[in-house]
Amino acid sequence: MALLPNYSNSIVNFCIYGAIAFFAVFLLFIIIRKTASAHDSYTRVNRIHARILLLYVLSLTITAMYMAAIGSDFMIALAVGIFIYLSLHYAFVFALIGLCQKSISVRILAIGQTIENAGQTVTVPRLATHMQAQGADVDALRHSRLVQMTHLRFASSDGHIYAITRFGRLVSRIGTTVLKIYGLQRL
Repeated sequence: MALLPNYSNSIVNFCIYGAIAFFAVFLLFIIIRKTASAHDSYTRVNRIHARILLLYVLSLTITAMYMAAIGSDFMIALAVGIFIYLSLHYAFVFALIGLCQKSISVRILAIGQTIENAGQTVTVPRLATHMQAQGADVDALRHSRLVQMTHLRFASSDGHIYAITRFGRLVSRIGTTVLKIYGLQRL
C-alpha cells in the first residue's frame, strides 16, 4: 500500500507532489535565512516565494518537455500544483507570519506573560510601560504598518508624509467590500 496516492501518470505526480516539495524548500529557505524576521518581511518572503514558484514551473516544464508529456494533463496538473503552492503560502504561512509578527493581541499576550514571569500582576499601566520599553506600543505598530504599506505599494512616502496609492485605494475598497459581505466593520 502506497503512502501517497499515485495519480494518472508521472508528470501529474511530479506536478502535485512537486508543489508540496517546492513549498517545503521555500519554508526551509525562509526559516534558515530568518527572512520573516527582516524589517520588510512580507516583501522579502513574497519575493522568495515568487522565485521558488518560478523555479517550480520551469523545472516542471523542462521535465514535461523531456518526457514528451506536454498536453492537457500536464497543464491541468500544473495549474493544480500552482494552486496548491500558492494556497499553502497565502492561507497558512503568510497569515501565520503576519499574525505572530504584527498582531497587537499576540504582543499583549507575550508581554503579559513576561510581566507574570517576573512575579508581577498584569495591569494596563504596567503593560503600557513594558510595551513601550520593547518598542511594541501602538505608535511602533503604526509606524511598522506604514513602512510595510510602502513596501507593498499601498502607500508612498516622502519622509514622514504618506499618501495612499491607487493600488492602496483599490485594496481598501476590496477589503471594505469583503467585510460588508460578512457583515463586519473595520477595527
